[in-house]
Amino acid sequence: MKLQNILLCAIIAQVYAQFVPITKTCEMMSKNWIIALMLFAFSTVNAQVGESLSDLIEVKGSKYEEGFTQANDEGDSLYYVSYTQDVLNESQEIVEITKAYYFLEKASDATCIEWRLIMPIDEVNAVVRFYNNTYVKLDDMLWKDYETNVLLYLELDDPILIITSYKDK
Repeated sequence: MKLQNILLCAIIAQVYAQFVPITKTCEMMSKNWIIALMLFAFSTVNAQVGESLSDLIEVKGSKYEEGFTQANDEGDSLYYVSYTQDVLNESQEIVEITKAYYFLEKASDATCIEWRLIMPIDEVNAVVRFYNNTYVKLDDMLWKDYETNVLLYLELDDPILIITSYKDK
């Protein structure tokens, strides 16, 4: 989804949240819209798993941080690019979310093998509600998107929540 569309959705959600009558039902609808847009802003639709680095940068832009993960015992490390964005959470507070995309090598045609979404641990309940309504729950912290054959795994590492997404084998 293009950045202009994401920004338009965020603006609509903010306007919507301001004009909805404050009843319990409408408040919940507003919160669900906000969390859905927060996660959608970082494309939890999983389209990036399997995409090339050049396609990712074309869609997400050239303002990113990059680096290599710490090498494992075999000396292998992964190349990553990450984007950070401030988004509005359920409580209508601005929170910082970082999404990192991982590749086996630093090459424009390298394929994304997984991504990780990093956010404050306070968002875990909203994320779980959203995932329970959107994907098939396989375990306490694991969901599957059968349309894309992608798994989503939640890890709590206080003070952060890490969502990892990768193709199911």
